[in-house]
Amino acid sequence: MLQAGQDQFLSIKALDAELARDMADLGDYPEEFVYYAYQWGKGELAGHDGPDTWQLGWLKEWGQEIRLRGFDGLLPVAPVRMSTTSGHGVGKSALVAIVVDCIMSTRPHCKGIITANTSPQLETKTWAEITKWTKRCITRHWFKLTGGRGAMKMVHKDHPDSWRVDAMAWRKDQPEAFAGLHAANST
Repeated sequence: MLQAGQDQFLSIKALDAELARDMADLGDYPEEFVYYAYQWGKGELAGHDGPDTWQLGWLKEWGQEIRLRGFDGLLPVAPVRMSTTSGHGVGKSALVAIVVDCIMSTRPHCKGIITANTSPQLETKTWAEITKWTKRCITRHWFKLTGGRGAMKMVHKDHPDSWRVDAMAWRKDQPEAFAGLHAANST
């Protein structure tokens, strides 16, 4: 016979397994992930019913590109290369954070690097936004985030070596630092 604590633990495990299945289904649909993963209209997102129009358009286009490639989790496909231009304060860093959460939540054992031109920019803008949005994400309990110069990373709590994203400022004299993220079965 199960005790109350064991029963609750099994319920949490079952819910987490269901969440993992949902995340797997959303991997090719970042425009749906963004509505599933964040509590729009509540808490810090009160007054917002979803991402900005341009962000949603970008996520939809990205989703189309992902689906066109038909990634099966095993065989490599051509990378998706997209960009956007805009002014200051329109939500580019928030979009980067949503993209990081989407990839980390839907693509098991993925690895990546987040970069910026300078360490202060990376730490105070991009990584700060990733931290803020991941804390809002439904899968936040799967990941551990660390901050601070030289130690900015997001890792899966159970698979920290194989499922991670690290932050690194771009350095012209060290381009080799970005080499080595090759995994045919990942993003």
